[in-house]
Amino acid sequence: MTDAATLPCPLDTAVNTALADLRKRSVVEPEALFLLGTGIGMLGSQLKSPGRIPMGKLAGVPAAWSEVQLFWGLLGTLPVWIVEDAPGPPELGLTEPAGEPAWTRGFPVWLAAAAGASVCVHTSAGESLPEEDGRVIRPGSIALVSDHINFSGRTPLLGLGESKLGPLFPDQSRVHNEELRKAALRRAM
Repeated sequence: MTDAATLPCPLDTAVNTALADLRKRSVVEPEALFLLGTGIGMLGSQLKSPGRIPMGKLAGVPAAWSEVQLFWGLLGTLPVWIVEDAPGPPELGLTEPAGEPAWTRGFPVWLAAAAGASVCVHTSAGESLPEEDGRVIRPGSIALVSDHINFSGRTPLLGLGESKLGPLFPDQSRVHNEELRKAALRRAM
């Protein structure tokens, strides 16, 4: 009988299996992941040496991501992956499909990091809370997030104590990279 402590973490198995499949297909290893909750739009057409594949064709990918396309190529000179975020009906929010572990929602991030990405650019449609003076960010505006609070009661880190992919308690002081924020603000001006 196998001791449960010697079994590999299911996330590690899924990521390593999908990564091996991507490498077999000669998919570019990214330096950055664009996880786009607002849709890919024209970004995919900006890639040089582009490719794409439905994630469901890759071994190891959780069912929740099976219909999502993974795009890859060079954005300028930067090797990137582009993935649309949050598969499934938006009204379900971050609810994992029945029987899927909590890490399922973060799978593309874990996969891209294992492939070499050190940056994740995440876009999301959201609402603002009113400022003290009553001002709000109007719909259609672009905002740059400097912090966030998880009120969902769930975490994609649940059950990952045995994972070899990263620390159980990732450094949250570096979630919002100051240099990237400054570059985004310069570009927006």
